[in-house]
Amino acid sequence: MKIKDITHKKSRSGFLRKGGIISEEPNHNSGHAQRAEPRVVKAGFNARVYSAVAQVPYGRVATYGDIATIVGSPRVARHVGFALSALDKDDVPWHRIINAQGRISGKGDTIRATLQRQFLENEGIEFDERDRVFEFHRLRWRGP
Repeated sequence: MKIKDITHKKSRSGFLRKGGIISEEPNHNSGHAQRAEPRVVKAGFNARVYSAVAQVPYGRVATYGDIATIVGSPRVARHVGFALSALDKDDVPWHRIINAQGRISGKGDTIRATLQRQFLENEGIEFDERDRVFEFHRLRWRGP
């Protein structure tokens, strides 16, 4: 992606501010350039994810997006999943992280999904007939 510094108005691209950094690549939704965000997924990202996940209280759940927001960007929810799949510590409650629909994301790993459900049920979390966390809206933890 090419980045350029602009110091004047760019009315045709929709940016009317002076200064700042924008991307010269189009936004896939609008066809316009967008401001570049600071990079969130960098050295230390996994450690920040583990620290945020460790804060999720017993008997509560958070989504991948909730954790991504806590560590710096709601747009990196998928990377939170990557970080949790690389987890090699026993003291991080990875099982409390579920998808935004209130379901366990097994992605074909039925053993891990079954284990996650058992851990959550051991904490008193119930599931409905559609395999969603029962009363997800009440049990969802969005951060400190």
